[in-house]
Amino acid sequence: MIQNKIKILLADDNSIERTGIVTRLRLVSQVAGIEASVTEVSDGDELIEQASADKYDLVLTDNRMKRIHGIEAIRTIRASRNSIPIYLLSKNQIPENEWKEVRANGYVRKPLEYEVRTGRIGIGELIKKELDRFDSELGEIIRRYSRGQTQ
Repeated sequence: MIQNKIKILLADDNSIERTGIVTRLRLVSQVAGIEASVTEVSDGDELIEQASADKYDLVLTDNRMKRIHGIEAIRTIRASRNSIPIYLLSKNQIPENEWKEVRANGYVRKPLEYEVRTGRIGIGELIKKELDRFDSELGEIIRRYSRGQTQ
């Protein structure tokens, strides 16, 4: 029997956001029929250490963290010739040239920020819209990097 699996390293210094992202990762993985294992770290130093200590299929990192930001952590990881797929997560737009410069594989905007602050959309409608978008992007990334396992 073949079952797809993915081993994810998630870095975010905000424990509430990290918990929310792990929940979303597990949900979209389950829907896609992929078993997700998520290791959590809370800063760029831990991200660099963990990325070199263990083998992951995918890294998701917040851009703005205490001590070392995501972009700097990616630069360090790439300097060690580690080619693991890495995606930046941020509440703010990250210009494409910035994440491409450090050889990140992409960027995903975290949900809920802009539209709530500007009052452009109702909170209930926004939550559904943003979570659907976030889940869709995470699901696509998870499917791309999951691997089949024989059991």
